[in-house]
Amino acid sequence: MRIDYCEKCGHRITESDFTADAVEVTPNRWLCRNCVPATTVSTSACSPSARKVVTAQNNPSTFTPLTKAAQIPPRKKSTNSLPLIAGGICVVLALVLFLVTYSARRNAKLIPIAANPVPSLPSKDVAAPLIPRDSPVKRVEELVPATKPKDTPVVDKKPLTVKQDAPKTEVQVLPATTQTLTLDLGNGVTMECVYIRPGTFEMGGRNNSKEGRFTAVETPKHWVTITKGFYLGKYEVTQAQYQAMTGSNPSKSTKDPNCPVDNTRWENVLEFCQKASEKTKRIVRLPTEAEWEYACRAGTATDWSHGSDPARLIDYAWIDTNAEGRSHPVGQKKPNPWGLYDMHGNVCERVSDRYDKNYYASSPKEDPTGASGGVAIGANSTLLLRGGTWKSNADDCNSGARLRGGGFGNYDNWGFRAAVSASTEDKANH
Repeated sequence: MRIDYCEKCGHRITESDFTADAVEVTPNRWLCRNCVPATTVSTSACSPSARKVVTAQNNPSTFTPLTKAAQIPPRKKSTNSLPLIAGGICVVLALVLFLVTYSARRNAKLIPIAANPVPSLPSKDVAAPLIPRDSPVKRVEELVPATKPKDTPVVDKKPLTVKQDAPKTEVQVLPATTQTLTLDLGNGVTMECVYIRPGTFEMGGRNNSKEGRFTAVETPKHWVTITKGFYLGKYEVTQAQYQAMTGSNPSKSTKDPNCPVDNTRWENVLEFCQKASEKTKRIVRLPTEAEWEYACRAGTATDWSHGSDPARLIDYAWIDTNAEGRSHPVGQKKPNPWGLYDMHGNVCERVSDRYDKNYYASSPKEDPTGASGGVAIGANSTLLLRGGTWKSNADDCNSGARLRGGGFGNYDNWGFRAAVSASTEDKANH
C-alpha cells in the first residue's frame, strides 16, 4: 500500500487519496487538497495522475471548497518601524545618562564647603557648593576656629578681677577658702561651715518685676558689697542637727537624719539658732539675703553658679525633673565653686530679711539687711526664702530667684541653712 505525506501540512496521504484528495506538484512531492489553492495550481504543473484532481479543484461544481483558514490570505507585515526605533533610542540614552551620573558621584566623593574662603559659616538659605575632598579649597571646619566651652566657672589660686558692663565697679572674684569651722552640737552631731570672705557682686534676678502668692520682685539689679566675712553652713540644716538642738523632728517630706529638715515655722528656726549659739558659744543665725546670694553665686554672674545651661543643673541640684517628688540627703550633688552644697533646689532656705517689693530700688550698697531693719516675727510678716526646692523648675532655682512667705508658713519643702558670725580671731586669720 502506497503512503505519502503532504509537503505543506504533513497530512497523511494514502493510496486511495492519490487520485481524489492529493496533487503531485512535482514528481514524488504531494500536497493534500486543503493545501492547494485553486489559483496557484495549474494542470500543466501536475503529474498526469493528478490532473483530474486539479481540474476538479478548478471547477467549483465538482470540487469541495477549501477551509476558511486556507482561503484567507496571510497578513502583510507593517513596514513602518519609526516608533520602535525612536523608543529604542530613548531607552539607550536614559541608560547612558544613568551610568554617567552614577560613575561621577561614586568617584568624586563630594563634601559641602563654604561659598567663599572666609572664616564664616555658609548661610542657611544658600546651599553650599560641593567640591572633592582633595580639593585645595579649605573646608568649613578648617575656617572656623574652635570655640571654648561656655559658662564653666573657674576658680584660680589667685584672686581674679572681673569687670562688669553696667556700673564702673570691679568685682573681686575670690577662690574658695580652705578655712572651715566645725560646730559640735552634742550626741556626736556636728555642723560644718565654710568661711566666706568679703567682696562685691551684682545682686538681683532675671528681670522679674511682678509678684505672686510666693514669687517676689527680683529687680532692679544693684551692686552690693559684703564688708564682713562670715561662715555659712556647708549643707542645709539636717534633721539630725535640728533634733540634736530642739529634741524634735517635724519633717514631712523624707524622714532621714541626713535629709534637710522641713516643715519648720519661723519660731522653730529661731529656737534652733538660739540653742546652737548657747551650745557652741558662737553666734549662730540665719544669713541675710545679700550674704546668701553672694555665697550662692560664688564669684559668678551667670544664671546658676555652674553657668547658664539649665540642662546641667541636675548635676548640682534636686529639682522637679530628678527629685522624684521628695527631698534627698544633703551633699549628694556637686558643690558650687566655694564648696557649698544644695544652694539650688532640695529645700528652699529661709533668710533673715523682711520682704518689700520696692527694697531693691533703694537697697544700701553695703551689708543690706532687708526692709524695716531686718528680722521680722509674726503671722503677718512677709519673709524671704532663696534657692528653690525639689518641687521647682530650673528657672525658679537660679541664683537671683526669690520666694516670699509668712513667718508661720510650714511646708514640706521649706528649710534653712545656718550662718555663723566670724569672730575677731577668724578675721585676723583671713
